[in-house]
Amino acid sequence: MFDQNPNGRFLPLLRELQAKGATAELLALIKHLKKAGYPKSILRAFELGCSCESPVHPYRYDCEDAVRHLGQIVPSPRVSVIVVVYDSADHLEHLLQTLQCQSYTNYELIIVNNGEEDLSGLLSSWPGSIQLIEAANPGFAEANNIGLEKVTGDVLLLLNPDTELQTETIKELVHALEIDSTAAAAIPLIYFSRPFYKLSVTNIGTGYFALNSDSMLAELQYKKLFVRDGERRDDGLIYCNASQHISLDIALNAESECFVFEVLLFGSPGQQPCLQIAFEGSGERACLISIDQPKTIVRLSLTKRVHSSSRYLINNAGSAIRPGTLTPYDLGFAEVNHGQFATRAYREALVAAAPC
Repeated sequence: MFDQNPNGRFLPLLRELQAKGATAELLALIKHLKKAGYPKSILRAFELGCSCESPVHPYRYDCEDAVRHLGQIVPSPRVSVIVVVYDSADHLEHLLQTLQCQSYTNYELIIVNNGEEDLSGLLSSWPGSIQLIEAANPGFAEANNIGLEKVTGDVLLLLNPDTELQTETIKELVHALEIDSTAAAAIPLIYFSRPFYKLSVTNIGTGYFALNSDSMLAELQYKKLFVRDGERRDDGLIYCNASQHISLDIALNAESECFVFEVLLFGSPGQQPCLQIAFEGSGERACLISIDQPKTIVRLSLTKRVHSSSRYLINNAGSAIRPGTLTPYDLGFAEVNHGQFATRAYREALVAAAPC
């Protein structure tokens, strides 16, 4: 009887023949495995490697192709969760906490340790099924393949160690596969893990100004900001636009009482810039700051109303592929969720953070 586990004894043999350059033997094995019903997605990757022609991009699929019927998954499937870790025990600890809070509990956990941290203590108190595999850092993709060879479940879920799951995440992903027999994978709407604040700075005086993004990032624990109006250049400065305005989304530190950053002044002597600074959506009155030096340190007070104005930004709503370069990109990246991704939709590609 052929081993139906797609990551059983044949996967190492396929890799071995590919590494040796034994093309004839590899193609013969692929032909045999096709007849035996081995997963075509795995065989296709090895088959493309044997072709001397320029193959179709292996991750490019025409959305207009006839719908493929992949079949229903079993009811309440056992989910095999694989997490590849590389010196990220702190992130992994938070992920494990959110895994323990899942409403869907029929899963096993496989940790592939690519780094040098000792994870045995962290995992010793894990209450469910778990396997820890020590790898010699073969890379992210190969580490997932190593974990793949140990799965016993019906459905696979890959998780990055720096993800944090909501209580219903696994249940919703499984449900998406249960109700759609044509779906090969399901992916969630992924948010950045920290909230963002919209900071607006406008010069109502004369002259031009810039904000020092390096000084801003130095203040932040979660070092991310997105420029909405203005221009961020390689010199580390964010320059105002033609309307003398800069707006950005910035991940301020939780519960901080102030935010400090540097403003730079450009223009002729005698100009009088006056900055109007506000956190949009907070309801707090904008503060006015007169600038009379080439470089000025600004200290903003962060009240409870300011902290209450924060909101989460989308990290990924699935991925698409650029027609010209065939490179993937994140849909919805850094957008505010206004319900634009509220309904299920088919995607060309997926991000590796949490596909099921």
